Amino acid sequence: MPIEISSVCMIIEYLLFISTIEINFFTIFNTCRIRRHNNFSDYRIMPKTKKIEKKMTGKKAPSVKIRTRVRDTRLKNKENPYKWKTMKTNNMFKNKKTVVFSLPGAYTPTCSSKHLPDYEKHTKDLKKLGIDNVYCVSVNDAFVMNNWAKKLKIKNVEMIPDGNGEFTRKMSAMVPKDNLGFGERSWRYSMYVYNGKIKKIFEEPGMRPNCKSDPFTCSDVHTMMKYLKTDTKKLI
Repeated sequence: MPIEISSVCMIIEYLLFISTIEINFFTIFNTCRIRRHNNFSDYRIMPKTKKIEKKMTGKKAPSVKIRTRVRDTRLKNKENPYKWKTMKTNNMFKNKKTVVFSLPGAYTPTCSSKHLPDYEKHTKDLKKLGIDNVYCVSVNDAFVMNNWAKKLKIKNVEMIPDGNGEFTRKMSAMVPKDNLGFGERSWRYSMYVYNGKIKKIFEEPGMRPNCKSDPFTCSDVHTMMKYLKTDTKKLI
């Protein structure tokens, strides 16, 4: 029984359509990963592309002025013996080996229970690996950062209040968190900086505006220590 040419054409078109869907599916699958959230029906496509890491690795750390508060026992106000001080990030990184970790906000759950306390706990271990300073950056003012550090009894990590968000913006790490009422905040990441040059960045996946989750998978202190221990040449 002869087959009509039109039928053959329709079959070919159908097969081509199916193959196109398959190709597109695997393209998406290879460039994204599906991340499961609070329940089995809540899935999101999380892009692998690391915006901060891709843009800033190998470049100089941002040069900005940070307004902070420092203790001064010479002040007459004994209840609040602090004064304003301007810190230049160039001086923070110059001729030093530093570790920086940036987080969404003071007093927030993951930042208070894991991120900051773990770096505080292992700062001495980082210094044994050759690190001079460990900085915690957040888009909060100096009063909030100092009181948060006091509450968590932070003695080793140096708190950097990026109140105006200048450092975070220049790091390409600023994201809107309007869904939480936070305004603009830093995406979570950590980095190793040698003499002002960014050598390595560990950026949490899925950076995007108003992200409903708060990934904490690679910016932790243990990942940083493992990186620094792997090859001492990475320190220069």
